[in-house]
Amino acid sequence: WPASSSASQNTAATADTAWYVTPHFSDLKQEILRLMPVEVFLRCEYKATRLLRESEALKAMVSCSGSCSDGNTNGAAMDVAANVALDVEHLLAILFYTDCDEFAYALKCTF
Repeated sequence: WPASSSASQNTAATADTAWYVTPHFSDLKQEILRLMPVEVFLRCEYKATRLLRESEALKAMVSCSGSCSDGNTNGAAMDVAANVALDVEHLLAILFYTDCDEFAYALKCTF
């Protein structure tokens, strides 16, 4: 999603600011906590941290850019940097979708 902190609602949109949306929340955690109880968030955060710390398979996963060894080119299309390791935020996104039925349902209702 293109974003530019220099975009202003008072100025005419230009090519680089036409898609800018001013955030409603200071960070993703604050937005997520509107949609689920804090206990559920903390449980997922604990699980993601533990999985990242204990799983050698997850520690070994890194992004690829351009063409990966398996021929996957999605990284290049999404402008993903190469060799970026998984972090807690990546695992949280997966856990919210797989472990939180009501949250996943709310997401599915948006498309």
